[in-house]
Amino acid sequence: MGIAPSAPYADDSLPVANVSWFECERYCRETGLDLPTEAQWEYACRSGKQTAFGYGEQLRRDQANCANTSDPDGLVAVDSFPPTSFGLHNMHGNVAEWCKDGYDTDAYDRRAVQVNVDPFVAPSGNEPRVVRGGDQGTPAGACLCGYRSSCAPQTPYYGTGFRPVLNLHVGTKTARSEE
Repeated sequence: MGIAPSAPYADDSLPVANVSWFECERYCRETGLDLPTEAQWEYACRSGKQTAFGYGEQLRRDQANCANTSDPDGLVAVDSFPPTSFGLHNMHGNVAEWCKDGYDTDAYDRRAVQVNVDPFVAPSGNEPRVVRGGDQGTPAGACLCGYRSSCAPQTPYYGTGFRPVLNLHVGTKTARSEE
């Protein structure tokens, strides 16, 4: 894309960070990928479990780069910690990850009413977007699979990156498509 947003960390083993939601969306559009919806991200993080973390009920020092499990000296290589049962690395800590959704505090309340429906909230303008996973300075308690936060989409954040997905949209139901 002609930029090195993670500078001064110019190492190919590190995740891309310090990018805005709009930069991530542009990258995904140009590569045929997509940002995951918030529900897709959480499903991947949980790795088929209903536990607090993708590894179980607690996050150990050898499983994540976050404030109370590691020395938060900065980003670590994407494969520094063991993968979840879905084969995904660093779903907790290291860099927080942008999701496709606009942030709506009530999105998951609606999901409780519509079971098995992705509560996707279409983003608009410069309204906040969903960020998941926490970064290297985030306490483990805020790196839970279900913990949600938001950021302004036009601003690159040091500890925020993204995890693009190949989204085939096969059989996907969203709250928007159900209306």
